[in-house]
Amino acid sequence: MASEGEKLDVIIFGATGFTGKIAVYEIVKLAKEKSITWGISGRNRNKLDNVLKEVEEKTGNFIDQANVQLLQDYVSL
Repeated sequence: MASEGEKLDVIIFGATGFTGKIAVYEIVKLAKEKSITWGISGRNRNKLDNVLKEVEEKTGNFIDQANVQLLQDYVSL
């Protein structure tokens, strides 16, 4: 379980995009097999929440959001 300020093993940047969603699917599978801490990052918190819900529904794997860090980008490009 990752708590705020703790280092994460994996962070998926751009998790709300096409490739980012695929990476989230893969990390969910990997996290089930291994003990890793992970997080997702994007510019919109609601979209990040939706990605987690979508992956949870499609894979049937419960994603404990308390164990996943949602890192919202505060820097505009």
